Amino acid sequence: MFFLRKYLVLLLVLMGSLVHGQLSKKHYVPPLSAGEGSGAYPRDQYMYVSTPSTNMVTFTLQPLGQPSSSAVVSVVSNMSPVIISLGTSFTTQLFVPVSDTGTVTTQEGYIVEAEEEIYVSFRYNAGAQSGAFVSKGLAALGKEFRAGGFTNPVAAADNNYITFISILATEDNTEVTIDDLDTNIRLEPSTTSLGTTSFTIN
Repeated sequence: MFFLRKYLVLLLVLMGSLVHGQLSKKHYVPPLSAGEGSGAYPRDQYMYVSTPSTNMVTFTLQPLGQPSSSAVVSVVSNMSPVIISLGTSFTTQLFVPVSDTGTVTTQEGYIVEAEEEIYVSFRYNAGAQSGAFVSKGLAALGKEFRAGGFTNPVAAADNNYITFISILATEDNTEVTIDDLDTNIRLEPSTTSLGTTSFTIN
């Protein structure tokens, strides 16, 4: 019984730190992608902002690569969450088409900043299914990451399926190396993996 209690206390502490990891004053939001088939095409896209604060918290949604005049400024409190519509196609600030994956872009994604800590998540409808992205805020910053994904053996014949990784730099001249890739992976745009790939982003 003693060990069970210790285990439960440890589990609750870890859950608390995971939830806190999504609460931040600054959120970096890289662009997403999706298969271009009719079953995966991104349609209605929304950003959800909430906060545990009882105060009205001002936040700014800045589209990357756009002038500061295009920023959206709003307020949120724990009793008044905010939902912002972002568009309904691949031509939004949130999505890049598969044909543009594997390239460096400067025009997609967001930075969300607030006076107090907020939660930021994104949701979209893709016809037969839907997707969601939860920002981890400043807790997501780092220099080494691991990523996993499903293999898509039918991807060549069906453009509904892709697996992607999205990376956003917080400093100029950030050199990125992705390695330990299976040589059977086909990287977009239609290149065969050599086990590693490198690029510089700002």
